[in-house]
Amino acid sequence: MAEESQAAAPTKLPTGFVSQARASRLTDLIFQDLPKALAVVKAELEKCEQLPGDFGRTSTESFQSWMFSVEGKETGLEVDDMCRALLEGWRVSALLLDQHMANFSWRETVLSFVKADTHMRGWLDPHEVQEAERRVAFLSGTGSSDLPTSDQTSLGAFVFRAVNLLGGMDQKADTDFRMTAPMATTTTEGFRAATKRQKTKEACLQVSLAAFQSLEKSLGVYLAWLLHSEEPCDVSVYHGVKSRIYGVRRAASNADGWPCAHNLRCLLLLLLGHQFDMQCHRGEESPEHLGWQLTSLLRVLRESWRRGAEGTVDGPEFGEELDKVGEETTSQMASSGDGMMQA
Repeated sequence: MAEESQAAAPTKLPTGFVSQARASRLTDLIFQDLPKALAVVKAELEKCEQLPGDFGRTSTESFQSWMFSVEGKETGLEVDDMCRALLEGWRVSALLLDQHMANFSWRETVLSFVKADTHMRGWLDPHEVQEAERRVAFLSGTGSSDLPTSDQTSLGAFVFRAVNLLGGMDQKADTDFRMTAPMATTTTEGFRAATKRQKTKEACLQVSLAAFQSLEKSLGVYLAWLLHSEEPCDVSVYHGVKSRIYGVRRAASNADGWPCAHNLRCLLLLLLGHQFDMQCHRGEESPEHLGWQLTSLLRVLRESWRRGAEGTVDGPEFGEELDKVGEETTSQMASSGDGMMQA
């Protein structure tokens, strides 16, 4: 996408980075007619770490000072981060359309659009639209669409045409996207199940928020330490922790208990994994602390396995062996630790 002409030459970002303006235009070009996917992509882009226009040509000190004065500067982001955000838009579109449209294939529709866009403009002219529709197998025999063909048909508009050729979506499909299966039912049993599920979700949200708030101040100190670290792995953990914190806060603002709990648990695992890496690198670990640590982790894992197997037919069936293995492992670790200390 060519930059618009302007009086001053645009700031050239290093290889592997893209400006915020160009990333926004590219996102609009692909998902402008798919509002739900567009909202998800833009939210993902907001989470990406913004970089100064002269990134790569400044010292560490000046970059750190820039981090606290972003406003008014030419900023950019990594191309990999932008691609991951675009893939989230792809995932949401596939989830919404493939599950709520009979005989529709999001992947086949997009592939046909890309093959027809031989000039790589991001849109199709009327002749290219007809050629693309002939390539879509599930549209064969559906007749012609009554929708007018514009001079520039975007990806979202092309998808909408394909949906229209298949007969369109149900009137309540948009509402169903936001509902769980129990909420969509009208029976008394379904209503009770939905109410119970909603109360459980609210309770999980409160538990997650209480745990996160107790950790929030420590996280601030930890993030500041990671930011000033010179180790590449610490920088990677810094970005991962920030992403999970954003996920927790976003889920909390939407009052969505499951994503909030999920992001918090992933955050804790990320922090624990970083501590394990540091302990392995330093070689500093006492048998007593290691035994307590592994016992606690095994207890969490066994309980998660047990709860995950309840009410499912496709999960592993551990049976009573799960408790026996846990007890034997705990006793073996305790005896091994005592023996080593005596030696």
